[in-house]
Amino acid sequence: MSRKTTITAKAAILISAAMLTGCAFVPDTVRPTYEPATNVTKIPGASTVTLAITVKNDKRNRSVVSVTKDSYGISMANVYMHVRKDFKRAFVTAMKSRGFQTQKNSGATVVVVVHKFYFTPHPGLWSGSQTGNANISVKVEEDGKQIYNRSFNYNYEKRDLSGLFTQYREATAKNMLSHIVSKVFANQGFIDALFRAAGKTPPADLGVTVPASVSAH
Repeated sequence: MSRKTTITAKAAILISAAMLTGCAFVPDTVRPTYEPATNVTKIPGASTVTLAITVKNDKRNRSVVSVTKDSYGISMANVYMHVRKDFKRAFVTAMKSRGFQTQKNSGATVVVVVHKFYFTPHPGLWSGSQTGNANISVKVEEDGKQIYNRSFNYNYEKRDLSGLFTQYREATAKNMLSHIVSKVFANQGFIDALFRAAGKTPPADLGVTVPASVSAH
């Protein structure tokens, strides 16, 4: 087969795939929100703690968080997300749901660095799956002095997905965001550091519970 024929054949496959997938060539944007677990309660004394939250996007592919693939597994278009903005909103929500206060300028600061946040569709003949990974590091600082630093990781997998994978994107991004943030706030060392950074004494019983869906990953 000549090079010209090969190129023509590949072009025909891409055109056919585009006809089958409709808007598969069109980039998409997900806007996930953090949703606290139903058993989350206010932490005693948290209302006296005020911190600033800073989020840095250190992802290699920056705002790209997934890709559209057709039924042949051919990558068609990228899926984007406002990583820094969405993570900051999630951490603010998580803080407030547990009783903490946030403000722009504070000597006590939570620094979140997003290293990886990406999920991939795996189309199959009748059904497919989707896998993903989120990795972040979280620091707590008191007037510029670091008092806490830890990395958190979450692996996502969902099988037996059918139909167009576009319908699962928002839910997948929300799942990953909610789980990685919940893992941070389920860590008692992190909660203890929030109190100490604000010059407060943590309560003897922090009241931090780890949902089964979080501790399983």
